[in-house]
Amino acid sequence: MEGNIAITVFAWVLLTFAGAVTLFGAAVFTAAQCQLSVNLATAGVFFVLGTPELVHVSSELAKGNINIHVLTSIAVFGTVWLGCAIEGGLLLALFATAKLVEDKLTKKAQGDLRALWNSVPKTATTVELFPDNTPDLASQQKVDAKSVPTGSYALVRAGEQVPLDGEVVYGTAWVTVEHITGEAMPIDKTIGDEVPAGAQNQDGVLVVRTTCSYDDSTPARIARLTADAQKSRPRMQSLLDKFGDTYSRVVLLFTAIVLLVGILMGHPLTGSGGVAYRAFAFLSAAAPCALMMTTITYVAAIGACAQRGVLIRGGLTLDTLVACKTMALDKTGTITTGVMKCSSIVPIEGSKGKACPPADDVESLAIAVALERHSLHPIARAVVASSEGLELPRIQVEDFKTEHGKGVKGIVTLPDAAPLNVRLGSLSYVSEVLTPGEMELAKERVKCSAVKITAALVATEVDRPDKRRVRLFRFEDQLRERSRAAISELQNPPWAKEGMDLVMLTGDNHASAMRVSEQLGFHEFQVKAGLSPEAKQGMIAELQKKGGVVMVGDGINDAPALAAADVGIAMASTPSDAAASAADILLLHKDTAGITVLPFVMKIAAITHRIVKQNIAIAAISVVGTCSAALLGIIPLWLTVLLHEGSTLLVAANSMRLLLPEIGRREVVRLGLIVAVAGTAWCSIALKTMRSLSNLEMVQSAYAGLLAGVLHTLTGPDHLAALAPLTIGRTRGQSALFGGLWGCGHNTGQILFGAVFLLLRDRLNFNLDFIGQFSQALVGITLLLIGFFGFKEAADVGRRARGEHGVGHGDGGHGHSHGPVMTGDANDGFAVGTYVTGVIHGLQPDALLVLLPALALPSNAAAAYLATFLVGTVVAMASYTFFIGVSSSAISRHNPNFVKRISQGSALIAVLVGISLLIGAATGIDILGGGH
Repeated sequence: MEGNIAITVFAWVLLTFAGAVTLFGAAVFTAAQCQLSVNLATAGVFFVLGTPELVHVSSELAKGNINIHVLTSIAVFGTVWLGCAIEGGLLLALFATAKLVEDKLTKKAQGDLRALWNSVPKTATTVELFPDNTPDLASQQKVDAKSVPTGSYALVRAGEQVPLDGEVVYGTAWVTVEHITGEAMPIDKTIGDEVPAGAQNQDGVLVVRTTCSYDDSTPARIARLTADAQKSRPRMQSLLDKFGDTYSRVVLLFTAIVLLVGILMGHPLTGSGGVAYRAFAFLSAAAPCALMMTTITYVAAIGACAQRGVLIRGGLTLDTLVACKTMALDKTGTITTGVMKCSSIVPIEGSKGKACPPADDVESLAIAVALERHSLHPIARAVVASSEGLELPRIQVEDFKTEHGKGVKGIVTLPDAAPLNVRLGSLSYVSEVLTPGEMELAKERVKCSAVKITAALVATEVDRPDKRRVRLFRFEDQLRERSRAAISELQNPPWAKEGMDLVMLTGDNHASAMRVSEQLGFHEFQVKAGLSPEAKQGMIAELQKKGGVVMVGDGINDAPALAAADVGIAMASTPSDAAASAADILLLHKDTAGITVLPFVMKIAAITHRIVKQNIAIAAISVVGTCSAALLGIIPLWLTVLLHEGSTLLVAANSMRLLLPEIGRREVVRLGLIVAVAGTAWCSIALKTMRSLSNLEMVQSAYAGLLAGVLHTLTGPDHLAALAPLTIGRTRGQSALFGGLWGCGHNTGQILFGAVFLLLRDRLNFNLDFIGQFSQALVGITLLLIGFFGFKEAADVGRRARGEHGVGHGDGGHGHSHGPVMTGDANDGFAVGTYVTGVIHGLQPDALLVLLPALALPSNAAAAYLATFLVGTVVAMASYTFFIGVSSSAISRHNPNFVKRISQGSALIAVLVGISLLIGAATGIDILGGGH
């Protein structure tokens, strides 16, 4: 890429030289010399840009392929036959520039997936575990993450990142997965939970058992899936590939017909308005480059989604998603979190007490928490989670026992109370200690409840069995935060005229499903409950009779329905989750946002579809309009290519909107107005400039001023003496800045001196010898000042070399320079001093020499001369000092002290020259010789 940029820039330099010689060469060279110079420059362009194109086109023709490159190359090389080689060189440069920009935009569209790799640590700390699963810290080793085998144990301390995908086997901590989902909200991870590589441990210590290799980790899989998706071909790309060669052959045939018809009608074959010229222009305009570029929209969309933790398998998925009007949603784990929480506690013993929230029966909740605190069962987690934020009494637990698959029991003691025999678990487990009446009542409460997950607690005083506490704990799946808002946005989307028809498919009972649907605002006909995986698949087939269907699920039980739907969307923690293989889209937000990212996915699909249609319209209008104008001879060949490539870049830029941050309509209108006003102003300036350039005398004056400014700078030895001390040891940017600033001051001094002289020459009796000696003294003074600045900067370079050399690249060297780093006040002071010395240096009689040509010109031409003289001087001096800065910076990397000595030497030369000029001025010796 960098090599192509350099070659393209070199080609533009050659073209600029050829154009300048064509316009202004007659004033300097003979006609033969001008023609030779133009031919050599054009030949250079064809050599550096045309040779690779010729090789590529020859290869395509040898294979029998006639594509876009063949069409454009025939037009380019045809210009040589027409005698318009310089125009052909311009075409090559335009093609190369457009290709570079398109490549840059395409890479931008693909997104920087390398950032995922950079977010994963390259090393891992492995440990062995004791029998109780605690880490043996004495066994820890730091190794390369790529060498860690699956099944190893990795230690992750607070502030560190998880090196490989794995399962937590020890510890609890809050972690963030911002590198995958883009969300900074921490997630609580404990034993049994999965964590992806790159997850940041916020607190606590974790031991993770690795479940895959480094190359198979979540970031690696995301990168591969996204890259594969971006390579997949949407419908349009397949269509373009299918008919691309046919289209190119038709265009080539039509071009031949244009040539034949034009000749038969008596039009000239060659020349700028000839049939061949128009045919080649048509050939360039008809190439469907803009149409081929429309598919970059899909690349940008997939890249934008990947950066938000949404993996799309290809552009075809986006096309299908837009066509779908029905979305089926699984309930558990999709609309809800899939994590149980105690919703109520129902008293059973002796009465038909009403259900109450856990906070209203703190003692019963405290007993349950005391028993379940050390259990890993989901119900145990739900009980403990229900106590968060509540102040529970301290309880002692003795004789604790766990009966797997049934429940727990033990002896608990509340403060200032008798010990209790407690049993907590399934209803069948506690039935052994329930009375028949209590058992019947418990069964009735369970049967009437919409909640299907319950646990019973029986607490009996050890010494008084008749004093007992019987409670039924109800557990419910929790609705995800913002699920209601996401559902509402899907039903009434701001990006589309019509919303989605939503249906809930769940294996839960009807009462439980309706409880959730009521919170979401669903009607009963939108809820299908008690479905098996096969029944879900059948329901998808039934819904597809009305149109395309999107299925959203999260588990392996949803895989048949996900595969059967037109678009399957799976919510997963990692790309390796069970449901992921059956899905077309993966939402890596299972632990965080859940379905709240669905509106974003639907919006991206809709915008992508809209932009693709816009791009097709742009491409079609460009091809038809440009081809028509080319055939009629309204526009030249070079403008045809410029319009053609401009439309291609416009299509690419339009696609990039998918990567921009979302902004409101008001900001869009405001931005549009600014662009419109700026565009109008630019067009006005461009038209005014073109009209001004039509005056050849003004153009010639501007060229003469530019040449005079450059030569004036390069032929003045005192300029080198003045500029070197200012720029040695500085960065390239600083050197160019101070050189240009000094040049601007120098021009200011020259113009001031010339203006004062012209205004006062008829009123005062000037002694030109005295003026010359005075000016020589001023130059000497400026050189002494510059020498002083040079010595000061040399001392700064020395101090930096002693204090900073060897530590400037601690982070890899990025963003560092080897030049001076000045504070704002020091920088401002030095800039002012640089400008002032430039002004003083410019107060010399030779200012008259550069102003005299302007006096003999009309006002517009004189203004153009002076303006370009200023530009030429500033650019030349900035270039002068830029190369000085480049050289000194390169030397300073290896030997900063040598730069200090060069700086001291140039300052000393400036001082010696300045003293010589002052002595010459005092003794009447003209050292400058009257000019530069």
